[in-house]
Amino acid sequence: MEYGKVFKKVSDRSLNLKLVPYDFSIDNYSDLIKSQKRDGFRQVLFNSELMLRIVKSIYDYDYLYLAKIKMSGDTEVNIQEDINKFVMESRLNRELLFRIVDELEWYSDKESIDICEIHFYSKKTSSKSVLKNNGIISGVSINEIFSQFISPQLKRYFDEE
Repeated sequence: MEYGKVFKKVSDRSLNLKLVPYDFSIDNYSDLIKSQKRDGFRQVLFNSELMLRIVKSIYDYDYLYLAKIKMSGDTEVNIQEDINKFVMESRLNRELLFRIVDELEWYSDKESIDICEIHFYSKKTSSKSVLKNNGIISGVSINEIFSQFISPQLKRYFDEE
């Protein structure tokens, strides 16, 4: 299992995104953030608005499937159960990704971090990856999933700000 933390740097109106390898059993999390900050990079935190955009964009990548959405502990049980049901059904009907986004739209704003994790499965790598709202990505071949899927979504998001 690989782990990485997403960072961004804006210079001369150009956005530079990178995934920095992170081994929590060896590396100190705060030291990782401090070292990237010294190099002019800031950590990327995934608010609910951005997480929902990523869920929606899975539709455009036919090799990806949504495996799970983990909500914050404050989320009502019935909401999490409904989302779990829609996620399972979306594997057979990709259109349900939009229904999931609609159901969670009320969470979607820049200040909200109520969506804790998105789990998705790649047919390309035959593996599951997890994106956490703190910018940690875990899984197999995380550099590939970052460069081919997550990074393009981040660029679109930050270009619109």
